Parts: sequence; C-alpha cells; structure tokens
Amino acid sequence: MCIEVTSSYLCPQPKTAVACKRVKIATGIGNIDAASGIRIYPNPANDKLVIEGVGKGTAIIITDITGREVYSTTASGNSTLITTAALVPGNYLLQLQTTAGRKYQQKIVVSR
Repeated sequence: MCIEVTSSYLCPQPKTAVACKRVKIATGIGNIDAASGIRIYPNPANDKLVIEGVGKGTAIIITDITGREVYSTTASGNSTLITTAALVPGNYLLQLQTTAGRKYQQKIVVSR
C-alpha cells in the first residue's frame, strides 16, 4: 500500500512525498471441513458436543445468532467435550482460533 502526500504550500521541497508499506490482510475465516482435520459431532447436538482435531490452547467460542458470546473455553488437548444443556435450542456459530492464529467457524444446532 502506498500513500502520496502533496503539499498545498507555494514552494515546499519536495512538493510530494510517497511512503509504501507492505500490508498482509486476512480475507476470511475458513469453514471446518474434512481438509481441516477438525471433527465436530453430533450436529445437531442434544446434550453434548465433541470437538476433535484441535490443538492444545485453541480458543473455542460459541455465539448465538445475534453474535452474543454464550460459551467460551480453551482446548486442553486434541479432544474437547462441551455440555450444551445450558444452551437454549437453536442455531449457533462455533468459532475456533488456533495458537498459530488460524480461524475456523461452523454452524451448530442445539436441539432437545
């Protein structure tokens, strides 16, 4: 990304200045699929949800459809069990962020 600044003064030296900086921008969050090595089951969930294939330290966040965080934890190993009894039946978004900064998301359904 480059920015050029031009002066409106009568005799500035130099009249224009240019500064460039390389910027890395993440363009999205990956969906959880077979290629990611992450498994989430059962979906729909009744009383529990199992997340497998995430590394220790992965942030696990569940938000409702309004974006309000309703559950969060940090994975302590390759497999995490989440009790969904406190969640109202409905649609949720499960978000994972690894310690390497990779982000994944998956729609989950809680039913009874």
